[in-house]
Amino acid sequence: MRLAFRSAAAMLVVAALVVPSLSLADEPAQPSPEQMQKMMEIWKQVSTPGAEHALLAKMAGEWTTSSKVTMGPGMEPQISTGSSKAEMALGNRFLEFEEHGSMMGSPFEGHGAMGYDNYKKKFWMSWYDDMGTALYTAEGTASADGRMITFLGKMDEPTMDVKGKDVKYVVRWVDDSTRVFEIYDEVGTPKEFMPVEITYTKKK
Repeated sequence: MRLAFRSAAAMLVVAALVVPSLSLADEPAQPSPEQMQKMMEIWKQVSTPGAEHALLAKMAGEWTTSSKVTMGPGMEPQISTGSSKAEMALGNRFLEFEEHGSMMGSPFEGHGAMGYDNYKKKFWMSWYDDMGTALYTAEGTASADGRMITFLGKMDEPTMDVKGKDVKYVVRWVDDSTRVFEIYDEVGTPKEFMPVEITYTKKK
């Protein structure tokens, strides 16, 4: 039943791609079996999890977190602890996670996801939390050794009435049981600094 559903879904995708182009022609022609097969093969390639998804799977599991939040360069960081739980979803295509802790003395909860787009050949991430109403997104690439992923995105700074500010996120593996997540502000300027650093330690 599941296989039949997937086949039907794939055919719907192919139809969605083919029908609009055919409608523009004076005498629409049905795609040949060879064309249909080629479309199906392309779709299979872009929808099949690969090595990049296996890299994301290293973040699955339960973790303790230690966070350092610095309000500005040279200022004393605020340190807090928390927890993170992550799991791969939809056939190991996406990493979904939720985190709990404290931020500036208040309880904190956030949810996010990471993936790898086979067609664009880009990692992507999304994040939202109870400290605001915004959705944060970014795209990135991994280092050659696969021990670091660097994401670039945009964020708003309501306190300064700034929209679309550049932001950088870095996921860096120390070992299989430890990784670090870094957020960089003032990206690409001489004032670039790291206001957030979170160390994840895998629970035994």
